[in-house]
Amino acid sequence: MAAPKVLEVLQLFTVDAPRWRVERIAARMGVSTSTAYRCVADLVRIGLLQPVSGGAYVLGPAFTELDLRMRLSDPLLRAARPHMAQLRDVLGREYLASRLAAQRSSVASAIALYSELAVAGGGHVSTRANRQGQ
Repeated sequence: MAAPKVLEVLQLFTVDAPRWRVERIAARMGVSTSTAYRCVADLVRIGLLQPVSGGAYVLGPAFTELDLRMRLSDPLLRAARPHMAQLRDVLGREYLASRLAAQRSSVASAIALYSELAVAGGGHVSTRANRQGQ
């Protein structure tokens, strides 16, 4: 299995096109059906794709596991955890920290919000209601 071909297969799966048949994969990639079948078979074997009805494939359960591993091991997200908990405790809302990744969808950094609130509060995080004396 050639890594660029496999990555090209995975890039086909989007929110708008979540199901792909091997013949369509081959046509889109401009490769033989047998090449597409080999790529798909390798991706199924490692859990990155899974077969569904009608001979189609969708993204597989390995992505969930990889996402969890990434979130638990990413140094930025690990460092943000205590700050995110403090934000939750002080502001009474849940926030999500995420790393911005070159043109990929992401959530705006709540760490920047925390820093702005801490600076504005002289090192202490306070809610707008508290600053207004409410």
